[in-house]
Amino acid sequence: MTLLSGGMHRAVQVLLQHGADPRLYADDGLTPGQQSSFEHVRGVLDSWDIVLTDGMLRTMQADRDRQRDDDRQLTAAETHRIETQLVAAEKEYATAEKQVGCSITRICCFVFKVFTDRDIVEWGSNAIGLNLIMTICPS
Repeated sequence: MTLLSGGMHRAVQVLLQHGADPRLYADDGLTPGQQSSFEHVRGVLDSWDIVLTDGMLRTMQADRDRQRDDDRQLTAAETHRIETQLVAAEKEYATAEKQVGCSITRICCFVFKVFTDRDIVEWGSNAIGLNLIMTICPS
């Protein structure tokens, strides 16, 4: 066995031990064993217990499936967290909006009372605004 074929022999063993499938066909329609010009490499490929490859491939697929499921659960948890934050932010916004609305209403009522107390109320162009204030601020 030459150094090159010995290195190839070991490389093929490592690949097979890590799940490489010797049954796969290359673009030219040949399997790795048919393509190899090294007899020792062909021997490793031919003697490899394909049941081991099938077991590794099933394990790898199960790992991918588990990872996909974990990713989905993580995505669902993250979506739930964001939705919860959004609902809380919407409630906070609604509360703030009510407070601001109440503050504006109070300011309008104050202005209306100041105007009416001083008899500065002018009808005409201000009548719409005055009517609005009177609607907001019952006496």
